[in-house]
Amino acid sequence: MEQGKATLKELDIRCEELIKEEFGERCNFDVYYCVGLKRANEIIGTTTEELVLKARQEGSA
Repeated sequence: MEQGKATLKELDIRCEELIKEEFGERCNFDVYYCVGLKRANEIIGTTTEELVLKARQEGSA
């Protein structure tokens, strides 16, 4: 979507496929609207994965 190459329906399908691939679970992922990548990162904030990676880096320094 960020590059203008996906419709909302295509993004919906890709999200469902990703969850199936990663977790082996089917779901109905509804996309109503999207925001830019920078705004999405602001909304999400720091993820657990980022915190773990940072802690590992600080531990090995």
